[in-house]
Amino acid sequence: VGRYLSVTCFSNILTPECDDIYGSEIQMTANWPSRTAVDFNFDVWVANRAFDGQPSVTKIANDPADCVDRNGNGTIDTSTDHDGDGQIETDCNGDGVPDDFSTVCDNGLPPEYLSTTDECVLFTVNFGGINELGRSVCLDAGELSPDGVHIGPGNAWVGTNSRTPNNQYFKLDGTSGGVLETVDLPEGINPYGCAVDSDGILWISGQGGGTIAWIDTVDPSNVAPAAFTSPFGSNTFYGIAIDEDQNVWLGGWDSQAVYRYEPDRTS
Repeated sequence: VGRYLSVTCFSNILTPECDDIYGSEIQMTANWPSRTAVDFNFDVWVANRAFDGQPSVTKIANDPADCVDRNGNGTIDTSTDHDGDGQIETDCNGDGVPDDFSTVCDNGLPPEYLSTTDECVLFTVNFGGINELGRSVCLDAGELSPDGVHIGPGNAWVGTNSRTPNNQYFKLDGTSGGVLETVDLPEGINPYGCAVDSDGILWISGQGGGTIAWIDTVDPSNVAPAAFTSPFGSNTFYGIAIDEDQNVWLGGWDSQAVYRYEPDRTS
């Protein structure tokens, strides 16, 4: 359906360089995208590990109506399978350079891949420090109407994985990408994935030691390890999800096991 870079150079129109929304330089190689999350507008957020560089997160629009006509040509230039062969061609004229919106394809069709000029890759936000690895990203409920209906896309939460001594989560505005809050995690929690339940609790699968932790997204001063560790001792947790009964499910890395954790919600 589409193929996108996991960063964009269109985040900050005030600077000519490839910068994020704050004017900080974006790493353009070895981003190694990791986890993804889909918000209430069905847009996708991609966390970039960015080995040997600064991690980042990028928002990509699902609906072309939400994309931005940056070159003013009256249409949204975005990745599309124009010839219907089920593949996204990245070099349609064979010149060895990734295509963009100005590429003239040999087949007479528009380019299917637009690399840094794709107008549906909305923005990139840097977070954390050098080589702190951005692995996990998840979405909270954001603002709710009095009858409990979601207003807007929800806020994105992205976490570092290898910061010393404490990893961090960054709460980002779901529309602008601006950093709203930074939360320090307990020492020894290395986020590999995260998911938010219907009570607004963000659950973290911890790499190493078989640990999990939580953050209250409504009051982020409430953050703690959970009263649960792997019965296999040194097992690493990996994937994470929440079921309809608000149980936390975790995938094991070296145990080949799946875990279900039922939080105590009485306190």
